[in-house]
Amino acid sequence: MSKIKNYIITHIWVIVETDDKRYRFAKEDIAEVFEKFGWSFTQSLWIALYRADIINTNKILSTWEDMTKEYIETFLFPKYETDAKK
Repeated sequence: MSKIKNYIITHIWVIVETDDKRYRFAKEDIAEVFEKFGWSFTQSLWIALYRADIINTNKILSTWEDMTKEYIETFLFPKYETDAKK
């Protein structure tokens, strides 16, 4: 079950909310985990996302919302929590 309760794409950030926290990630943060942990298709999305203007960024992050949420929960949440403890 998804920890993310709300998923909002803005012109600068992807804002996600859980029951108790609010996070914001730049598209570059998401593109980085696509590249680092994804298979070839996801890595191709990294290239597209990194180069995309706001309209195409929105299309990529909306079309592959479930996968984006999965990568945020799996790879960015733990990184964010570790960085916050430093």
